Amino acid sequence: HADIFKPNLHEAKDALNLLSVEVTEDSLSGIHALLHEKLEHRVSFITLSEKGVFYQDGTSKALIPTHIRSIADVSGAGDTVIAVASVVFAVTGNVHLMADVANIAGGLVCEEVGTVAINKSRLLQECNSIHYDFIRAIDRARKTNEPDERAERLETAFAECENAIRLLQ
Repeated sequence: HADIFKPNLHEAKDALNLLSVEVTEDSLSGIHALLHEKLEHRVSFITLSEKGVFYQDGTSKALIPTHIRSIADVSGAGDTVIAVASVVFAVTGNVHLMADVANIAGGLVCEEVGTVAINKSRLLQECNSIHYDFIRAIDRARKTNEPDERAERLETAFAECENAIRLLQ
């Protein structure tokens, strides 16, 4: 069985003979359930064009919006997304991080005309902003006396993100 199944929304609708689907977490979760019933895969990772990406595994799900970009050409974006998602997931096992970084990578290649390789420097620069968000969240958790387990989870996610970025270098 596959770990990750990554169709775009159009492909998922066609495969399941669905006429229309609202881009909501609930409707996409329904698509995951139908796909999982047929494929028995671990993670559904559905690209949603300008609306971002959706993922769901056995324990979590999220609809992650795109980052605002100037789109020149979408050629090769899906290939970039699955390539980056595969690397990040293989290194970290973190599905949310996988979706976040792959979403950024897909957006970056759409800023170029034609099919292009991902620019590692630009991807790393954008991923560093994710690092910064993790650091701020860890600091907030500590300052507001939230339970230590939240800060520990954030620190673990931060370390996983660092490992994935090191691998991309």
